[in-house]
Amino acid sequence: MAAVLTAASILQCPHGFPFTVLPSQQLFTVDGQFVLVGGDLTNAPITSCTVQVPCKNITSVTVGLSTTFEIGEDQVVLDTATGATNALVGWRVQSAGQLKMEAA
Repeated sequence: MAAVLTAASILQCPHGFPFTVLPSQQLFTVDGQFVLVGGDLTNAPITSCTVQVPCKNITSVTVGLSTTFEIGEDQVVLDTATGATNALVGWRVQSAGQLKMEAA
């Protein structure tokens, strides 16, 4: 089982800069924060990366979407999620931001 990501979760670009993602759904919360779904990560902006060729957005999610928990028709994002940005492969979850809910 892995922790479910919420608006309080902190992700990290491949250069090590932390960023957050805004949730699109407003139906389900954990610890007072809306849960992130896969569609939230598609083209999610990364404004904190300041290297010469910065990460500007997430371009893919290769793993880490729940196979058992969906909101609407979109899979919930787990703390095992990773993928690519416009600059490099390897964004990752730095902190789930909550410890109350897990899913597979």
